[in-house]
Amino acid sequence: MPVAGQPDKVWPPACGMIKGVLRFLQHPFLFLPSFCKFARSPYRFPGELRLPLISLLRSKEIHKMLFRSPRLHQHVTGLVIAALTLAVSGCGSGEPWKTSHPVSGTVTYKGKPVKDAELAFFPLDERFPESVRPLAKTKESGEFVVGTYDREDGAPAGKYKVTVVHHEIVVSKGGMGTKPNDLPKKYATKETTDLMIDVPAGGAKLPPFELK
Repeated sequence: MPVAGQPDKVWPPACGMIKGVLRFLQHPFLFLPSFCKFARSPYRFPGELRLPLISLLRSKEIHKMLFRSPRLHQHVTGLVIAALTLAVSGCGSGEPWKTSHPVSGTVTYKGKPVKDAELAFFPLDERFPESVRPLAKTKESGEFVVGTYDREDGAPAGKYKVTVVHHEIVVSKGGMGTKPNDLPKKYATKETTDLMIDVPAGGAKLPPFELK
């Protein structure tokens, strides 16, 4: 499914590791150049591991030892699989905006539910791309479900400032229009709103936004 506004650098399925592991087990020496290229990328391994790993894999001594000792080859295979597993487990950990978690809540104003209020969620984490802006719209009951990349798919984990506005729709002979925002102005911009939330991994039902 296409993901609108998602960053260009997206991990392939299972971080592209499973196919690489199978290739390594079948042809370990043909695989080494590709693994060096993979390890060199800052999106795969942290800097403190990347350079030592590349140097080790490219050394002639390692190649000779692997040819001479099948048992050593088995040990190295196990180490590489462990390294790949570690890399897979960390996939996306530095890019939390790529995974959405279910988020829902309600909006009330002076104790009454607000229908058709529009909510925008602004991440406080500066690493988030500008295109990642979870949105929601309330139902008649004042309830809402947040969506980021798709309708009601949730929001990435993290802290957010939340804005809420409401524009009454007006229908006339000349067509359809909207009235100015009829909720308190302080909730209309991220600079002035005092609504803040923290979305945990796994999602959450938020405490009600009780506007005054």
